[in-house]
Amino acid sequence: MIHKMTVKQPYFGLIQQGKKTIECRLYDSKRQQINIGDTIEFSNADDKCSKTVIGLFRANNFHTLFSKINVNDAGFEAIEDAEKALEEFYDLESQNKIGVVGIVLS
Repeated sequence: MIHKMTVKQPYFGLIQQGKKTIECRLYDSKRQQINIGDTIEFSNADDKCSKTVIGLFRANNFHTLFSKINVNDAGFEAIEDAEKALEEFYDLESQNKIGVVGIVLS
């Protein structure tokens, strides 16, 4: 199955270059459809790249997720930076209500 996701810079460039191998998202109904072996087409403006899902990490919130994965693989220098950046998209209440997922890409 092919899924489509929009990603802002600099994260899109890091995914495209293979430097960001984990995409972190809220585990909403769209992300619940993703399975290992699926393809995700990432886009940013006119650029696109496709990656294969090779793993999934679930957690109640991003703080817990970063105890399971390497924050550098998600494109961040430190856990605090990652949590701050992701909370701009997903507030803590939503994280704890729905859960989050780290999508491992090849």
